[in-house]
Amino acid sequence: MSVSSIDIKRNIAPLGEGKGINIFTGGRETVEYVELNTEEEDAIEAVVMMGYHLLSKISPSIAKEWLDHKEIFIKFGGVAKGKFPGQKPIKFPSEVGSIGVNILIPQAL
Repeated sequence: MSVSSIDIKRNIAPLGEGKGINIFTGGRETVEYVELNTEEEDAIEAVVMMGYHLLSKISPSIAKEWLDHKEIFIKFGGVAKGKFPGQKPIKFPSEVGSIGVNILIPQAL
């Protein structure tokens, strides 16, 4: 897949509206992006669900908010793939030569 540029305000920011996610662009209007394949989206979704199950034990309301962010997490995966050189695949668990995806919520570790 080839790297393209997407408009941040039109393609990314709306995914966070009403969900407490404000996108800081630093004056940029576009960002590099690569469409993810099904396997990569599934890897991100698996990690989102792990986070959801972990957070649901701590706070069901926070877990629901976390799950509501799944679509933007997947979109950020496409941004990561567009930014990293060589268009490495997104994997979970991570593998050598890939972009590893995992949950990182220090308060929940």
